Amino acid sequence: MADLVDEDAAAPPVPFIVRFADVTPITQDDGPNPVVAINYNDDYRELMDIFRAVTAADERSERALDLTAEVIEHNAANYTAWHFRRRCLEALGADLYKELRFIEEKAYDTPKNYQIWFHRRAIVESLGDASSDLQFVSNVLLEDGKNYHAWSHRQWVLKTYGLWDGELDVVDELLTQDVRNNSAWNQRWFVIDNTSGRTPEVVAREIAYAFAKIKVAIDNESPWNYLRGLMRVKGEAAAGGGGHAWQFGEYPQVKEKLLAMRATEAGAECIPLLGLLFEIFAAEGTTEDALGVAGLLIMLDTVRAPYWTQRQAQLS
Repeated sequence: MADLVDEDAAAPPVPFIVRFADVTPITQDDGPNPVVAINYNDDYRELMDIFRAVTAADERSERALDLTAEVIEHNAANYTAWHFRRRCLEALGADLYKELRFIEEKAYDTPKNYQIWFHRRAIVESLGDASSDLQFVSNVLLEDGKNYHAWSHRQWVLKTYGLWDGELDVVDELLTQDVRNNSAWNQRWFVIDNTSGRTPEVVAREIAYAFAKIKVAIDNESPWNYLRGLMRVKGEAAAGGGGHAWQFGEYPQVKEKLLAMRATEAGAECIPLLGLLFEIFAAEGTTEDALGVAGLLIMLDTVRAPYWTQRQAQLS
């Protein structure tokens, strides 16, 4: 009895060596006496020989586009393959929304690949539509909340297309998941800096926010550094114009909170707390208090003991 044939079944892919039978492959030129020749496997060597010939001929065809996908599948960091893929997409007038889906598949496999993120930006710029990118980046951040490439792309999308609504809520959710996520703290600063700005009302709100997160993990330096940033002013706002200065006087609740926390067992030897309290005393001119805190920091903060010794000497 004859075998039944599934007429709807997809035909097996035609090997690239067959699809490009009309192309003369170009082998990699390592010179006459390569010192350490790379031992490529035969399939990859054959693929790259065809790719070199296609790029040399500048063939921007459908099969060339398929070829770039295969090269990227073998080596997602191949910059030339991504670059030539963009040229093919442009020449073919290809569906760039389909290309976004292609990028996502590759990004989930290698999310810290420079070439993927550069390609994503180029395609979004060509479309003029970043409506799917914030969710895409959020998906990537679920796997690694500190992926620099993802955060950089997210900031570019926000600033270029003005998609700020709800971003602080996204950051808050990430900090709820991991209060030590420095990238999320940086993003919070970035969003405020590019939207409301640090008005007195916003600073007061953010002070309360930082202290709420400090309560979760008092020795976590991320919210302490965020709080320090809130207390700094620069440029014309600083005394004499230019440089930096502290603005503790405008927000007395910071000192009040620090003194109350210092009186607790957890806060008595908390290095970030004491470091900020030192700055308050020094800025106020209460030298004796500042010297006492500096002496304590010299004993507790052994890594930065020379720094605190220098600050103590400057006050003395």
